[in-house]
Amino acid sequence: MRSKKLSKKIMMGVAALGVSAVVVTNANASQPGFYLGGLLGWGKVHEENISRGDMNAVTSSAIKSNNFTTNSFKNSGVDSGAAGRLFAGYQFNENWAAEMGWSKFRNMTTNASLSGIDKVSGLPYQSTASGTLKTDAFDLVAKGIYPITNNINVYGKLGVAYLMQRANASVHVSETAKRGSVPVNALSKSGSGSNNEHKIYPTFGVGATYEFTQNVAADLSWNRIQKTGGSKSMASTDLVGVGLIYSIG
Repeated sequence: MRSKKLSKKIMMGVAALGVSAVVVTNANASQPGFYLGGLLGWGKVHEENISRGDMNAVTSSAIKSNNFTTNSFKNSGVDSGAAGRLFAGYQFNENWAAEMGWSKFRNMTTNASLSGIDKVSGLPYQSTASGTLKTDAFDLVAKGIYPITNNINVYGKLGVAYLMQRANASVHVSETAKRGSVPVNALSKSGSGSNNEHKIYPTFGVGATYEFTQNVAADLSWNRIQKTGGSKSMASTDLVGVGLIYSIG
């Protein structure tokens, strides 16, 4: 009798322990409702530097001739760096959510110089150019979620993004002659301009979350806005980052 009573008590203890474990592990499971989040990381806008062809066109326009030689050409630029995303969404159940966000990329900077001889005037010329490109985007995505454990999830996203870019550039072309031993500007022309562009592109991404509590989770993700069609003006973007999600529901 003692053995049966002891076995019964042990089984009841094991059962109670199991129920407690379920309660504890499920305590961090995602709940339906609204959520807010943000991430910070590295982004790339995949834009090209000012090219030699660009500088040839600038020089030709300034000296009003294509009859020149090129002794040197240099260019440089940075199209990647710190980037971030703020987002808000609604989780319908443990497998599906809808999300909208705003991404901001580091401003791209680019510089170039071209020098040579203007064959018409016989004078040396120097052409310089610099530009800045600002990029951000709004997106709307559907989010499919697959729970690995009660507090670890992986997900994929698919939707559309409204990509926006604002470019500013300035150029200067000069020719220098000498009057005796004194350099004299025989030609000096400068200009500047700006351009705004925007397009709707598809966007997608993958990621994983780790839920510390029902309301707070860490997020690691990669997000891409994909260039489509024959667009030559706006390229794809990539954003990899880590952040936090706060569930309101």
